[in-house]
Amino acid sequence: MSNMLTPVAIPDNVEFNLEGSGRVHVKGPLGELEHRVPSNIKVEFNSGDKSVRVDRRGNGRKVRALHGLHRSLLANMVEGVCNGFAKNMEIHGTGYTVDLQGKQLVFRIGFCHDVRFEVPENITVEIDQKAAQPGNPARFKL
Repeated sequence: MSNMLTPVAIPDNVEFNLEGSGRVHVKGPLGELEHRVPSNIKVEFNSGDKSVRVDRRGNGRKVRALHGLHRSLLANMVEGVCNGFAKNMEIHGTGYTVDLQGKQLVFRIGFCHDVRFEVPENITVEIDQKAAQPGNPARFKL
């Protein structure tokens, strides 16, 4: 049985650089990220099919855990520089709503007052107005 996990596909709009010291640099349309891979984890970039393979040197419990961890971290780095991170949320409850007023989310969720949340500078928020009709949960995307 092979130690290799599923390779990480690298899209065409992403640059993947691997230095000899175990430092990985990923650059895409939404930014760039760096990560240092420990010496007991081997990373290979295949420029032919634009994929990254992660393997381990050894078979101890800790090395096996690091193997999966660093494969996931590299996959998440590629996803982050391509698509960013999104969190879809729903609010369930009779009369519960959320509105975006400037840079504030205004929640009406059963309190006697509105709950206001200041949206940080680097976060974008979208509210699905179609879903926020009576009988449907209010949906918003961070």
